[in-house]
Amino acid sequence: MNNGEKQLLSPRERQLAGLRPRWKPGQSGNPAGRPKKQICITTLTAEYLLTIPESLPDGIPNTKKKTWAQLTAEKLVHQAVGGDTPAMRELLDRIDGKVKAQSEHSGDGFKLILGVKPPPIQIVKFADIQDRLGQGR
Repeated sequence: MNNGEKQLLSPRERQLAGLRPRWKPGQSGNPAGRPKKQICITTLTAEYLLTIPESLPDGIPNTKKKTWAQLTAEKLVHQAVGGDTPAMRELLDRIDGKVKAQSEHSGDGFKLILGVKPPPIQIVKFADIQDRLGQGR
């Protein structure tokens, strides 16, 4: 420091020179602490599904005290049984899990199949089965 002027140092130079540390020993470098965890829509929805509504969406009292989750599951089952294809798919995906795509890789004398894909469902007539077994008409 010449002629009473302060010399400007980079933070690293200040740290090495020991002139002014960023914080005192034992003091946190983050006095406010970790930010609070924000509530996400998934958490809010899951909590809401566990509540018991006083009345159903159509205004009928909820006398059986079912949760929103129970009411939603019932509605999904009723739609699936009623022939709603997307409801059927959703229900089966929830019960059995989604069907994984099958991919095949081959080379150097080996074949690797990744994923499990169930065979397609086939509707077969009884007469066709008899023909296959050689018990034709």
